[in-house]
Amino acid sequence: MAPADDSLEIEDPLVAEGLVPAEFDLHTVLLLVRPTEQPDLSEEQLDRLQVEHLRFRKARREEGLLVAYGPLRDQTDPRVRGVSIWAAPLSEAIEVSERDPIVVAGWYAVEGGTWNVARGSVRFGRDGAAHGHPPPLGRRPVSIRGRPVRR
Repeated sequence: MAPADDSLEIEDPLVAEGLVPAEFDLHTVLLLVRPTEQPDLSEEQLDRLQVEHLRFRKARREEGLLVAYGPLRDQTDPRVRGVSIWAAPLSEAIEVSERDPIVVAGWYAVEGGTWNVARGSVRFGRDGAAHGHPPPLGRRPVSIRGRPVRR
């Protein structure tokens, strides 16, 4: 008899050996990236935009949408300027980020994805949820070549 959720029972040696996690936590990760063509802005305009950008980020953090954020240093691709972890699905996080004044001005663009990490392997903040940080967006079982794997 098939499992109630119609998943296939697959014994995968990669999962059994611990090379692939049995379950993933899902986190939305966005990058602030310099577009190929940036507008010509004065230092004064950039200073103002930076303050508005930081206020925007702070407000999203206070709302609980933005879990962690900050600039990158010593990155291999200088176009990538910052990283943020969101407590929202990818489409919502992008939609909100596109209202960031520094993105609206065209100084940065937003790119991102859903980060799949081994269940329980990543926590944000000193004590995770004890400090108001939301849990991962969700969890999902691993799939090998599109077929669900059960342990």
